[in-house]
Amino acid sequence: MAPGLVGLARNISGISCGILIVTKEKSCGIAANVFSLSQKHYGISLGLINLFDRCKGLAVGIVNLMTYNNGVSVGVVNFAPNNIFQLGLFNSSESGLQIGLLNYNSKSHIPWLPFINWDMGKKE
Repeated sequence: MAPGLVGLARNISGISCGILIVTKEKSCGIAANVFSLSQKHYGISLGLINLFDRCKGLAVGIVNLMTYNNGVSVGVVNFAPNNIFQLGLFNSSESGLQIGLLNYNSKSHIPWLPFINWDMGKKE
C-alpha cells in the first residue's frame, strides 16, 4: 500500500491512494489518486487525471491519457491511440470502440462521429 499526499515508487502492488502517485515502472492493483502517472498500470485506477503508457484494466477519471489501452477508459476526455473501449464525452483513438458525445477515430471511414465510433478498417 502506498498512501500519502505525494508518492514516488519504482513499482507498486496493492493499493495506492494520494494526491500525486508516480510509478517509474508499473503499478498493479487499485489506484485511487487525484493524479496517477505510471509506465504500466494493471488493475483499476480511479482519479481525476490518469496518465499511463500502457493500461490493462479499468481507468476512471476526468482525463485518461494512454498510449496503449488494453481495457476500458471511462471519463470526460479519453485519449488512447491504441484502444479497446472508451466511454466519455470526448474520445480519441485509432482503434477500438468509442461511445460518447463526440468521438474521433482517424482510421474510421468517418473520423468524427457523435455517440459511437469504431475502427472500420480504413486503408491508408
